[in-house]
Amino acid sequence: MITFKSRYYRLVTESLWFFLLMLVVFTAARFVFIGHYVGAETLSHNADSLPTMFFNGLRYDVQTISYFLLPSVVYFIVESIVNLFVKKRKYAGLTKFNFWYFPISMILALIVLIVDHQFYANFNTHISIVFFDFLNEKPLLLLKTMWLENHLGWVLVALVVWGSLVSFVFNRVLAQKAKPTKLKNYLSWLYLPLLFLFLRGSLGTFPLRLENCYVSTDMEINACTPNGFFMLINAFKEKGEAFSHLSPEESLKQAGFKSIEEALSVYFDQPVDTIKKYPVEHWLYPHTSKKDLKPLNVVLILTESWSNHLMDFNRIDKFDLLGPMAKHLKEDLMFRNFQSSGNCTIDCVEMVSVNTPYNRLFTSKYKNTPFPTSIALPFNAAGYNSEFISGID
Repeated sequence: MITFKSRYYRLVTESLWFFLLMLVVFTAARFVFIGHYVGAETLSHNADSLPTMFFNGLRYDVQTISYFLLPSVVYFIVESIVNLFVKKRKYAGLTKFNFWYFPISMILALIVLIVDHQFYANFNTHISIVFFDFLNEKPLLLLKTMWLENHLGWVLVALVVWGSLVSFVFNRVLAQKAKPTKLKNYLSWLYLPLLFLFLRGSLGTFPLRLENCYVSTDMEINACTPNGFFMLINAFKEKGEAFSHLSPEESLKQAGFKSIEEALSVYFDQPVDTIKKYPVEHWLYPHTSKKDLKPLNVVLILTESWSNHLMDFNRIDKFDLLGPMAKHLKEDLMFRNFQSSGNCTIDCVEMVSVNTPYNRLFTSKYKNTPFPTSIALPFNAAGYNSEFISGID
């Protein structure tokens, strides 16, 4: 006779197998990451940080796997409640659900880990908010580039083999009849409390957070701590908390205006009818005769630890962030919306000026080599004198 206890023990047994297999996958992915991106010299210099790195990495993996286990637990609870009100009780639903859910989850986890591995190869960071920019920048073209530049064929073969292996293992596990001893039965009741603890990831005041990946002064060691799935979830959170840029229509509505002409009439203290007599451009841009036009200087400013939204906090009388540069920003045309080319100031300078994905190019043997990707070339061709100015003030 199938009882609640036997079904619960079945849930624990199947979840334990899933947990162990997933832990193998995440652990293997971390060692592959270390072998690919961290040198032996870095590991030896930070040997005292390695135990903490592996321990916190295990915490991230256990927490991620526990979230994967939640749907199975929820299904078990719902099925148990439904069976209380059904005369002909059916108990095979959980096993069928796990038979499909667990292998699909493991394949999905492997895909995310592979994507994170390749993302780090291109951007020197785990999956971040930049990941979602791809969806807005011709994703089909991106997929074509990935197909041409990566061994995706072998990746697909690996996924098929892995999926077949996982399905075979779970088919054998689910086909076995659980015969719990009294000790195993008692221990199985620790499953839900442990699952709650693993979901939190910590016994301390705060749950497991992104800050727990910083276990060393070396950024490469820190990068080995979190897994790709945790960073993907963190990127989703960052995307939700990111500053949203309002459209012109939304900005007008937020300020209480029905049209751009109404806003211009308030700004220039002119009747709306007068504003409508001329195109909007007439009021937005100054008018200069061709004889007074002078060649424009183009200045690209890169400032360390500076974000676009910080300029909105500038107040000359209370909080002057721009200093002497403020007068130029009022007189000149300023373009503020730029996407950072990467991490670290020097790396960004190299990426912007030479358009290179390789770090520390300026200190390599190629530092005096002219590159056809230099940002100065089109300006030189147009008759500009290009200068590079670096300083701390």
